[in-house]
Amino acid sequence: MVANYLSEIHLFAVTNLSIIGHAGEVERTFSDLGTTQSAQPCNILADTFGTLGKIRANFRHDSEMKAAEAGK
Repeated sequence: MVANYLSEIHLFAVTNLSIIGHAGEVERTFSDLGTTQSAQPCNILADTFGTLGKIRANFRHDSEMKAAEAGK
């Protein structure tokens, strides 16, 4: 159980550290993920956390596209 948990943390850390952090889109993604993970401990698995991040990024992209179409 502990080994599986540590391997998920390791995979998550390696994935995050491989991202170049100076791009604006990456900074927005990390900001969005900050609202997903609160200061209180929770039991979100790495896969679930990644899925939530993808959903939030997709939602942001869709809202930006709709705003651009509306001329905002």
